[in-house]
Amino acid sequence: MAQARIVLREEHLTIANDLKENTRLGSLTEVVGVLLTRYGRHLKATWELEPGADTMPEVPSTPTAQPVTLPEQSTTPRDPGTHLAPLWS
Repeated sequence: MAQARIVLREEHLTIANDLKENTRLGSLTEVVGVLLTRYGRHLKATWELEPGADTMPEVPSTPTAQPVTLPEQSTTPRDPGTHLAPLWS
């Protein structure tokens, strides 16, 4: 297994330790491994290599939802048995 040593800023170490506790992973090495395997491809695909370069794919716009008007509902209580079909005839 290849080895590498990383140094984290204090605030990043705090986040990494929180992630380790929440995920119940065994070590910070496992936390970094999970982050790389789950999010590495997305980061690589969306990272802006040149300032001002648009590397994000264009997302087609979705139609805007229109409000729906519901009919007025009666506030008069009804007999709960009147809308049920008989179980036997």
